[in-house]
Amino acid sequence: MTLTPGTRTLTQDDGELLLLTRVEGPMARMGHELALRIDRWSASLTIGQEPTETALQVTADLRSLAIKGSRIPGKLVPVKDALEIFTSSQKSLQVQKYPEVTFASTKAEGTWDALALEGNLTLHGRTQPQILRITAAESQYRLITQITQSAFGIKPFSFMMGALKVGDTVDLEVTVRL
Repeated sequence: MTLTPGTRTLTQDDGELLLLTRVEGPMARMGHELALRIDRWSASLTIGQEPTETALQVTADLRSLAIKGSRIPGKLVPVKDALEIFTSSQKSLQVQKYPEVTFASTKAEGTWDALALEGNLTLHGRTQPQILRITAAESQYRLITQITQSAFGIKPFSFMMGALKVGDTVDLEVTVRL
């Protein structure tokens, strides 16, 4: 896919930013693997002449976190469960104290169809190195990475003395149209 060099501003109007959870523990079958959507985010994408000249800066507002539904297509999340999950996710992430998550790339490697962006992710008041992988498909781009909550000082939600808990690793998936 050929891109025109320059800087673009992207927002939630250009695509979707999802956090995809997993459940663990002996009672995992009772839990919900969720797709959580961040409704307010913006990005500055600089496209150079070569893929290695690409730069990305993203800011997302965790206070706009919403439950999209189950990560598993066709599986429903009851409204009562969704409300409890929403409240517990807000507490675990401490969104009032740490409302923003940011990413700033420092290096790009690859091709226009498969690009890896290395950079710094700041979440929950901590900054860690992170690699985002971007792939092209038809008229859109898909960005994926995995975030380990404990690396950022976040204690994943658990219930029934750990018999049911959210997995420490959460998938981040962004799909945008350019």
